[in-house]
Amino acid sequence: MVIGPNGTGKSSILNAICFGLGGEPKLLGRADDARAFIAHGKDHAEIEIELAPLPGKGTHVFRRTIDRHKGSEKGKGRGASQYFVNDEKVHPNVIREIVSEDYNIAIDNLCTFLPQDKVGSFSGFDSKQLLQETEKTLSTSQHLYRLHMDLIQAEAELQSGVVNVDTIKSKLKKLEHENKQLEQEKMRVEEREEALVQAEVLEKKRIWLQVDVLREEAVSLKEAKTEVKDRLKAAHAELAPLQEEQQRLAKAWKEADLQLKVLEMNKQKCNKEMEKQLKKYENHDDGIEEALAMLRELDTKHEEVQARYRSQEERVATLEEQLSSFATTEEEMTDQYNEAREAARVASRAYESAKRELARHLEKAHLLKEKGKEAQMKLAKMNDEGARRKERIFRQERNLGQIFEWLESNRDKFRRPVWGPVACEVATKDQNTAAALEQHVPNWVLKSFVVENKEDYDFLFSEIRERRKIPINIVNTDGQRLSDPQRPYSEEKMSILQKEYAIAGYLDHYFTAPDQIMLVLRKQAAVHKVLMGGEETNQKLTQLTDFISEPDISLGQTDKQPSVLFCSDNGKALKFSNVVSRYSKEISSRQDDISQARLLAPGVNPRVKKEAEDRIAEANAEMNELRPAIEDSQKEKNKTELAAQEVKAKLQSSKQSLESLKKFQQKLENARNKLDDARRDLESDDEKEKKALVQSLMNRVAHGVSALEVHAQQHEQMLLATMENAGLQISRNDFSVAERRAKYVCVIASRRLLCSRP
Repeated sequence: MVIGPNGTGKSSILNAICFGLGGEPKLLGRADDARAFIAHGKDHAEIEIELAPLPGKGTHVFRRTIDRHKGSEKGKGRGASQYFVNDEKVHPNVIREIVSEDYNIAIDNLCTFLPQDKVGSFSGFDSKQLLQETEKTLSTSQHLYRLHMDLIQAEAELQSGVVNVDTIKSKLKKLEHENKQLEQEKMRVEEREEALVQAEVLEKKRIWLQVDVLREEAVSLKEAKTEVKDRLKAAHAELAPLQEEQQRLAKAWKEADLQLKVLEMNKQKCNKEMEKQLKKYENHDDGIEEALAMLRELDTKHEEVQARYRSQEERVATLEEQLSSFATTEEEMTDQYNEAREAARVASRAYESAKRELARHLEKAHLLKEKGKEAQMKLAKMNDEGARRKERIFRQERNLGQIFEWLESNRDKFRRPVWGPVACEVATKDQNTAAALEQHVPNWVLKSFVVENKEDYDFLFSEIRERRKIPINIVNTDGQRLSDPQRPYSEEKMSILQKEYAIAGYLDHYFTAPDQIMLVLRKQAAVHKVLMGGEETNQKLTQLTDFISEPDISLGQTDKQPSVLFCSDNGKALKFSNVVSRYSKEISSRQDDISQARLLAPGVNPRVKKEAEDRIAEANAEMNELRPAIEDSQKEKNKTELAAQEVKAKLQSSKQSLESLKKFQQKLENARNKLDDARRDLESDDEKEKKALVQSLMNRVAHGVSALEVHAQQHEQMLLATMENAGLQISRNDFSVAERRAKYVCVIASRRLLCSRP
């Protein structure tokens, strides 16, 4: 017997005995995963049980280890456990078999093993179930239980005996009827086989008759073939003269056609020669016109040279007079330009130095601005707490992510808004609240989706669970609206709890959620009745338990009240559950450690968020320090830029003056050169060129006349060839007509021969 006050570990010992003897978490009624029973802050748990030795069996030492980091996420911790019997690793079924058969320990029988969370299940047994469970515990051989089960089975067989007799009689009649049908079918099959044999014999006789008929037809066809061969030889002898005449006419037609092709080639040759001579004549005629134009051009050119010479003389005199009017010489202008260029070079170096200094400050400012902007963007992204937490939840629960994506694309198909999953709709104030809420609210509720009517419930279940085969939890609020909840404590009692026991408030005050989500959390987890305390609350826990359990007469309460309370002990979060016994009406307390929240944890690490805020503040401070330097650099750049512009204007002015003088001097030099060219052109003699043009003109006239004579000769030859071509064309047509006539006679004779064939 193990006794002790609440929270000292009695239930933990009972849980360890259950697990050590091969039991599963469902037998305890507290959790579905064995890893949930590992102490908070630990990664491993080990249970070792040594049972009293049995005669002839020896001593059995059972050991089970549980690792928090092993096993799949949804495997309920099956892969996280290892089992040993006398330090030898075994399958869990081996331990269960030894415990049940050798030691007669039935940990799945509520009559021998009754955890406190399974009291409700035990009280729900009817008289038959209670009798069977009791019989299992009366003897090691379970003789009474097995005899009872045999009697139940015998009674069931006796009740079904009458029905079986009627069934067998009906089956017998059915089989006799089927037997008669099979005998008739057998007779028909035998008759069909005899008919098939007779049909095979008749088919062989029909083939022999066909062979005899075909043999007689072959003999008659052979005799007819000999007669046709003789007649074919006689016909070939009659057609031979006609075929020879046809071949002669075809040969004559081909010779005439060949001569026509030769004459046609001669005609084409004459045409080409005529075109060639005509082109020569046209070229010589163009040359004659060109020579005459060049003679006329020589006369005109001489007159133009004289006019250009007189004009150029006047232009040179004008330019020389204008050059003498310049105030400064070229050497003085060159000195002024060099001085201005040196001053511009100095001003440009000062301006570039100020520009580089300003660019350096601006580049640093740009980097600081980009750094702050990047940190600001990261901070803004971190501030979207709900989105970050939603991303993390959907990475952990992919099914929830798939359902949410489908909902986002199909919300218009629902009659009312659809909420969820619940874990994504809740926003807690701090990590402790998130851990408390996640520990208190059932996991299936946090992963549920919420609808407001039956039609949306049926449609969502059909689309997700039935069509897409994805598990889903759905809660229907039936159109209810959020209202003020009925609190378990009056305002006077709550005031005492806050002042004397440091109760901060109810759990639903520490998180926000849409109205429909809050409705579900109040209904499924009673978050409006859960108290939130602190370190001081834990120190006064004994007095507090008695106080909150007392009925509040102002609210109409008469019995002791259950309660749930969250507090902390040296920074460690704890949950205390006070349950009222159904039988004794006494209060029993239970303490649970609270692990960090997994689903409701903040989406962003606060430390990372603080680092981003520090980077923004640091960038802003450096930017404020750099701003005066940028302003000073800008002023210096503007000052040097203005000085450089003034010096550049002076340089441009002196450069333009110098370039203007040089251009004027170059213009005068060009005018003088053109005057010399005009003088040489005027003094040149063009009589030789005129004589050459006249001689070329006479030669072109002679060649043109010669080309016309050759053109006339080729024209006469082409006419003769055309006449011969016409005569041959008539003869070829006569040959063609005679050939077609002979060919027609041969065809008629051949057809007569074919028609006379038998």
